[in-house]
Amino acid sequence: MLTGSAPQTITFSTPGNVTYTNFTVNNTRTLVMGSNIILSRNNNAPWRGFITVNSGGTINCGTFVVDGGGLVQTNGDFTINSGAKMITANATGVQGSVNTTNVNATYNSGASYEFRGAATGVFTLSTANTITGTMTINRSAGVTLNQDFTTSTLEFVDGIATTGSFGITIPSTGTITGANASRYVNGRLNRVFNSASSFTYPIGKGGVYKPVTYQYTALTGTSTVGIEQFEAALPGSLPSSVNLKNSRYWEISQTGGSSIGYRVTLDGTGDTVSGTVVMLKRESGTTTSHAVTTPNFTNTTAFTTLTGTNQFTLGSNCTQSATAGSGQNFCTPTAVLLSGNTPTYGSGAWSVSGPSNSTAQFSDVNSPTATFTPAGGNGIYTLTWTLTNGNCVNTSNVVFEYGKSTTWTSASGGSWNNGAPDATTAAVIAFDYTSSGNITACSLTVNNDAVVVISSGDVVTLSGGLTVATGSSFTLENEAYLMQEGTSNPNSGDITAKQESQALMRLDYGLWSSPVENQNLLSFSPSTMANRFYTYNTTTDAYAAIVPSTNSFTTGKGYLIRMPDNHPTSPTVWEGNFIGKPNSGDLTIALSTAGGGYNAVGNPYPSPISIDTFIDDNNSVIDGDLFFWRKTNGAAGSAYVTYSGGVFSDGPHAVDNIQPGQGFIVKATAASNLQFNNGQRPTGTGVFYRNAQESTASRLWLQLKSNNSVVGSMAVGYREDATNGIDSGLDGNYINYSALALTSIVEGTLLAVQQRATFEATDVVPLAFKTNSAGTYEIALHAFDGLFANDQNVYVRDNVTGAEHNLKDGSYSFTTATGVFNERFELIYQSTLSFENPVLSSNVVVYTQEKNMHVAVQNTTISEVKIFDMRGRLVKVATDVNDATFTADLGAVANQVLIVQVKTAEGEWLTRKIAL
Repeated sequence: MLTGSAPQTITFSTPGNVTYTNFTVNNTRTLVMGSNIILSRNNNAPWRGFITVNSGGTINCGTFVVDGGGLVQTNGDFTINSGAKMITANATGVQGSVNTTNVNATYNSGASYEFRGAATGVFTLSTANTITGTMTINRSAGVTLNQDFTTSTLEFVDGIATTGSFGITIPSTGTITGANASRYVNGRLNRVFNSASSFTYPIGKGGVYKPVTYQYTALTGTSTVGIEQFEAALPGSLPSSVNLKNSRYWEISQTGGSSIGYRVTLDGTGDTVSGTVVMLKRESGTTTSHAVTTPNFTNTTAFTTLTGTNQFTLGSNCTQSATAGSGQNFCTPTAVLLSGNTPTYGSGAWSVSGPSNSTAQFSDVNSPTATFTPAGGNGIYTLTWTLTNGNCVNTSNVVFEYGKSTTWTSASGGSWNNGAPDATTAAVIAFDYTSSGNITACSLTVNNDAVVVISSGDVVTLSGGLTVATGSSFTLENEAYLMQEGTSNPNSGDITAKQESQALMRLDYGLWSSPVENQNLLSFSPSTMANRFYTYNTTTDAYAAIVPSTNSFTTGKGYLIRMPDNHPTSPTVWEGNFIGKPNSGDLTIALSTAGGGYNAVGNPYPSPISIDTFIDDNNSVIDGDLFFWRKTNGAAGSAYVTYSGGVFSDGPHAVDNIQPGQGFIVKATAASNLQFNNGQRPTGTGVFYRNAQESTASRLWLQLKSNNSVVGSMAVGYREDATNGIDSGLDGNYINYSALALTSIVEGTLLAVQQRATFEATDVVPLAFKTNSAGTYEIALHAFDGLFANDQNVYVRDNVTGAEHNLKDGSYSFTTATGVFNERFELIYQSTLSFENPVLSSNVVVYTQEKNMHVAVQNTTISEVKIFDMRGRLVKVATDVNDATFTADLGAVANQVLIVQVKTAEGEWLTRKIAL
């Protein structure tokens, strides 16, 4: 007998079986078997052997066996009392640890049993199959149950408990401890509920641990709920639009209880999600889908039925809408970048029906953004984007039509037989047609002897070519345009492009360029004298005559042509007709840097070109200044309007384009090719050189007038990217140095357009003036914008008279002799005078030039002139002048300040100071 309070262990480890007669293990004592134990009796003794383990005591059988033998006529006794513990590592469990053939075994349900062997064995408990103590699983390779068990405490120390066809039941007050991913119930686990409560079932299968929580939300009476995990797909048919998340389900059954409501929490860790997660419940052969909470995947609405054995698992709502993108029409078979939607779950695939059904037309049949290249020619292709997500399939179609066309026919007096054309339609005009709006098409064919007139202001825009069949005609009225794309010229057949000049007189000239191929010079203006056609000679910087009958316009080149000899002598618009195949695509013309580098070029297209885009495309070969012919024959002043830095020298313009047929001058900076391309062709309207400008700068334009006629113009602008020096591409030179001009002057260079740094009211802009005709002229403020449109005044300062005149109040009139005056006038923006300029009944100007003193008056004549030095001595006197001007030679007078007194015919004396 082992007794006492201190733990003791007695191990029997003799080489053979040891025979013992009686053994008792009491509280805190452990009997560890080191060999088999045989319970027997002495031959003459009237008793039998026994082992008794009392409460608190433990017997560790290991792999050994308790057996009976000898002369025993009745079996020995093996008793495990309530509160005791039995440990077995026998492969057949308790059954293998005690040979019940030779031993009377008593297993109390109140005892605890620890299984370290492969199985529990079959043994009879005092209460059938019930352990109210602890049932312990402690074998890394797991323990297989050989019978049903009900245990108050299921303890996992190591390994998995496999129930097989049996099960483990946990009472309502029972517990399970130590369970984890390597220690769980592999099989059916039951739990008794006697109230609304929850319990987590530590179950798994095949090495996959997926515990389930079962919660009664309502329960009357007592219910036993059993759950087992299966690693297989949920049997039966799924609801529509649902996918399984895994190949796993849990069987749940219950007995007893009524008026139930319950929730189930399933473990979806590692599952494949293909949409919104749902719980699938299969009851009585029908599977239904139920919403769950996330991330714990508990049915949101409590279930109220659990008939028979139900299967539960997780699934996903797999429905997702396929989107194939928007359909398009094309003139010709063209590759298209598709825009299907990327599937969130599953995969997508393209298919096609039409002139060709081959999936090889897709660069990647499974890519939503594949490129589709039609292989069957023109026609309608229906593309289908299919999303497949397990149990769900969804499709979307997109239609591409290639080669759509519409024809203008005689029906109803003229109509389109397939709707008005658009950018994706080939248009055919087979009946007389006059436009009443724009036409946009991918191509245009004129046939069947149709007469087509595109009205002024209308634009024909084509991505492809214009074909004019023999016998048909196509006419662009003035300011009607043909716009095209691409880099080559797809056109065939001749058109007539009409272009109006400015209002010119008989002997005036225009600088022209042809928008069509092979336009003969003389045919363009047959009534112009043959010796009045010119090209520009870059080397000599002069126009040179060209024989018009044997020469045609060179594409992109400018030609100076006089008005027809029968043109009116009063200003009248002349209309030129260009006839030939319209130009399109990339075009070039060689530039020369000889002489001053000036080259006469021109717009080669039957539509405007953007000045800014043209300059940007050619900024490596030209300096950015453009010069447009504007001279009326015999008029004083420059023959050109200058464009530089977004500003024209003659004032603001309506549009920013160079019109069809317009020639102009550029200054080459490299002996290379000037580039024209269809990217330079925006829509716009306007007569020659009347081109738009967009600017946030502040600008003003001055005009020089003589006898109320404008004889010169210039511009001054202020912008942040300019300086007060010479800025290439912003400042425009004054060319064609006529004898009469008003310009600004910077570093000795005369400018028709000057851009200056950010405006300051103290700025002073030197002006240059020259004339070969003495007399009276005016400087006028023609236009202004930016800050000048507000209260900023603009003054001209006359350094000869000392006058400072606000040009916003009107033009400034002055009298001058002939000559070049680079220091007489300045633009200023605040007056330096503290008093008003006197207003005289007669205006007199006195100035010196090369030791000559000049006097001029307006509205009267000079009667007498006296000149005094500052000491009051008379230097020179002239009487009986009787003229509006007077000149005195002061070559013999030393340099000094002189006082000049002028007497008018009315007897008024006027005094001025001059400096020699």
